[in-house]
Amino acid sequence: SGSMDGTAKLWNSTSGKVVGTLLCGAREEENSSSSVECAIFPRDKSTTYCVTGTLDGIVTVWDTPTQISRHACKVGDGVSKVDVHKDGNLVFASTLDGAVKCLDLRTGNAVMELSGHSAT
Repeated sequence: SGSMDGTAKLWNSTSGKVVGTLLCGAREEENSSSSVECAIFPRDKSTTYCVTGTLDGIVTVWDTPTQISRHACKVGDGVSKVDVHKDGNLVFASTLDGAVKCLDLRTGNAVMELSGHSAT
């Protein structure tokens, strides 16, 4: 689950206990000014990573067992949603500037950007 304090908590779904804390965002520190707006685990239950998105525009791919960042990428003005492609190799991040960024989960590199959304 994501929080306004810049952390994401990993929970044991059986016991209901917190098993880890991820320090998200550009500063990677607790009580940062950048809230964690979204977090996702891939559909493939055999994977060992999760993805977070923050209000300061950082998408981070985490190694879940070690709680270490694999990749952190600045993708825009703020991340409002992340989703992992069904093949498990790409992550899509929608941003507050109206774009959708696509990143390669293995390298952290940007693959494409889709733009054109506006508030009008």
